[in-house]
Amino acid sequence: MNRQQRRLLAKSGQNPNPENQLGPQVISLNHAALQALQSNQPDLAVHYSEQALSIEPANIDAQFNLGVALVNLGQHDRAEGILNLLFKRQQRALEAGQWLCHLYMVRGQLDAAKRVGRLLAKEHPEDIHILRLLLQAVYQLGEYDEYVNIANSYLKLNSTDLAVKMELVSALTKLDRQYEAIEFIKTFIYDNAQNKPLITIFSNLLVNFKRFDEFFEFVGKLESINPTYVDLDINKLEMQAYFETKDKFGIARILDLFIERGLTYGENYIFGIRALISLEDFNAALKFTRYYRSNIDRDSEVRFCLAHLFLKRAKFKSAIRMLDKLLKLSPEDDRLLELLMKAHLEVGQRDQCRLAYENFSHISKYKDLYANYIFQFFDPAGGIERIRTYYEEKMDEFTRLENPKAVEVPINYSQYMFWLHSQDNIQPFDIRKETLHFTRNLNKISQRQIIGVKKREKIRVGYVSGDLRAHVVGFYFNPIISNYDKSRFETYCYYNHREEDTFSLGYKSLCDKWINIFGMSDQQVIESIRHDQIDILIDLSGHTAWNRLGVFAHKPAPIQAMWIGYFNTTGLSSMDYIITDSDLVPSTSEYLYTERPLRLALGSAPYTLPQLNIATNTLPALSSGNISFGCYASERKFNDLVLRLWSEVLKGVPNSTLSLKSMEFEEYWVREKYLDKFDKLGIDRSRIKFFGSSPFFDYLAEYQNVDLMLGTFPYNTATTCLEALWMGVPEISLRGDMLVSRVSAALHARVGLEDFVADTEEAFVAKAIEWAGRVDDLAEIRASLRGRLENSPMTNHKAFTAAYEAALEGAWRKWCEEQGAGRDA
Repeated sequence: MNRQQRRLLAKSGQNPNPENQLGPQVISLNHAALQALQSNQPDLAVHYSEQALSIEPANIDAQFNLGVALVNLGQHDRAEGILNLLFKRQQRALEAGQWLCHLYMVRGQLDAAKRVGRLLAKEHPEDIHILRLLLQAVYQLGEYDEYVNIANSYLKLNSTDLAVKMELVSALTKLDRQYEAIEFIKTFIYDNAQNKPLITIFSNLLVNFKRFDEFFEFVGKLESINPTYVDLDINKLEMQAYFETKDKFGIARILDLFIERGLTYGENYIFGIRALISLEDFNAALKFTRYYRSNIDRDSEVRFCLAHLFLKRAKFKSAIRMLDKLLKLSPEDDRLLELLMKAHLEVGQRDQCRLAYENFSHISKYKDLYANYIFQFFDPAGGIERIRTYYEEKMDEFTRLENPKAVEVPINYSQYMFWLHSQDNIQPFDIRKETLHFTRNLNKISQRQIIGVKKREKIRVGYVSGDLRAHVVGFYFNPIISNYDKSRFETYCYYNHREEDTFSLGYKSLCDKWINIFGMSDQQVIESIRHDQIDILIDLSGHTAWNRLGVFAHKPAPIQAMWIGYFNTTGLSSMDYIITDSDLVPSTSEYLYTERPLRLALGSAPYTLPQLNIATNTLPALSSGNISFGCYASERKFNDLVLRLWSEVLKGVPNSTLSLKSMEFEEYWVREKYLDKFDKLGIDRSRIKFFGSSPFFDYLAEYQNVDLMLGTFPYNTATTCLEALWMGVPEISLRGDMLVSRVSAALHARVGLEDFVADTEEAFVAKAIEWAGRVDDLAEIRASLRGRLENSPMTNHKAFTAAYEAALEGAWRKWCEEQGAGRDA
């Protein structure tokens, strides 16, 4: 025994060398071990405990002290054995259980910690220490429902524990019970008004869930409690709330407050300036930009804001001069390059735009993102061959530079083909020719050797897509995956995207097998499909982002088909079918596709009705006396032919207006560009109304202000056309030869509105003018359209799925007969 140990024993009133006093000696050693633990000397506590156990091996206190000391020393295995034995024997079970629970938490054995905590809580339901340990385990396990129940019991016993209250708020938020979280915080927020993390949590909840009135009221109370207090995080949230409520004066007030108090927190200034630019308060944005540059910094962020401000104000030449200077200072700022290219294109400087691209694209980290600009360097009227040649040269250059995105070159080619569909001066057959040009290499590697498939009763159908998530493709795919006949089919989903959202999880639960192929090579995907012995492989992407057409080129399944995600031929000789109907691909248009049409009896795709409580209204023209036309579609569909025919309609219907809704119209300069175009076409600016993006409910409600939609061509509307019909608003459409040019006509045919479809430009204008004069008929149609849609075959998901499955069975039976496979379909 060393000198320190002797001193501790002496302090405890014990003789360091007792003779014939084993009982008191053990007590003394246990007391010394306890003191060592209290003074954070676990190694000393181990020594005393082991001394005590050498005298009295069954001594419970010595065993417990030893277990605790071993936990503190990190000797968890030995500690677990000792404490677990005490807990099971009910010897100092409460304390041993608590330390055992703590040990399991430290080791990350959360399930074990929860198990012990539950046993303790059952015996001691009002012990706050036990409940706190159990809460920690349950929270870390992510079992938030249970956490909420235990926390409510705990807080009845210990209502002052702010940490548990904040954890409870977090648990409620994770359970999407934000309303309860907000109401709960209200019960204790003002008693903790100096707690910055709590204030920030509450403020974020109010702003994120758009409870702006409550947020402003809360901030007002905070200011009344401490008028001189400044919280930059709250100030930023205030500006966000003002931005969401489109209150540009509120944002300016916050920035003026910063200036008044001499605050130099740059991030908040930049946030406020950007918000003012977005809300188009250009004078205020310029004022604060100048102040920032003069008094805080001339960094890249404020330079970007200044350039963006010029662009938003449609001062393109000034923007170009500014951006040229800025790019010399920050040559690697891709945002500046993008603004410069936009500015050049807006003033028709295609050559300068191309030069800017070539000067800076070699240092761009995101070369593939500029593919769309390449299409605009040349006028399509001058021939698509020049565009194609230049495009191929740039893609080759990126590959030589070892661009990390080089593997996505086929997808960039797909962007090119996607773009061709919105051009009014490019013929359908030219698109087919270009598609075949860009798939020529894929067609060279096509393999038609099919691995033998074992005989089985069910047909295995595989779907390849990167859009089985919150995406329009899933909108059409969901009825099929939800209703397929499991006695006749097996479904396999090959998902090509890095993220899986709640929609993905839903699809995953409905299919027989889900494989995430993102990051896998084509050969790995091919081997997976062949291993799964897929009978019919269906592509849901075509020439859109996240496609895996390279996989289909190798023919990993006996039958391959494309469906839903794309609106034209893939150009792959290995793709057997395009799943469609007789309206979209009539016999006269088959020459445009390398695939054979597999026509469905009830339309090309099912439609899922919006699950929202929003009614159709009476025709607006009945009360206003004037017709309101509309088009809610992507701005890329608005080509010169579309604008010309729309203008002829507006001229033929005096006092009518045209509402255009697209995300791009949130930009002032985009709106100005289109107003200039309408000016040149003889249409007064006051007759054109613009709307940006909005939440889905608000977007549907905006159809209540429109009497008649005007279609786009050759790239028709599709989903937006269906949504307009559901809201009672038909569309005048111009039908063409391609699938993408026949969608609107097909949808109107399915609800008995063929008279809204035109086959010539002249007929389009004439029909729009005619229907604008038939207000009573439009009102009657508006009242009946939702019912027509609800009773159409494409909304009867079970019937549609049965027709779809019948077509697949027919294709499979035909393949078996042709191959002599001896398989029963």
